Amino acid sequence: MADISMCFGMGCPVKETCYRYKAKPSSYQTYFTQPPYIGEEKCEYYWGDMDKSKLNELFKIVKDEPRKKNRTNAIHGVPKTK
Repeated sequence: MADISMCFGMGCPVKETCYRYKAKPSSYQTYFTQPPYIGEEKCEYYWGDMDKSKLNELFKIVKDEPRKKNRTNAIHGVPKTK
């Protein structure tokens, strides 16, 4: 599941190597309303394989951080626990 803004890849020459195009979409996926590729050989939002490994590192850091239980519980309507 991709928790990013994805791209349809229309007219983009680098879409086959871009995570924003190749990621598996979630059921409530967001997409760019306009293709970010505007006719140059590079895209400001290009997300290549090296960038994907950086994302995985960030996910690991977030996963390993202790959660703020009170905030999470309040969001999900669960009574606060001590």
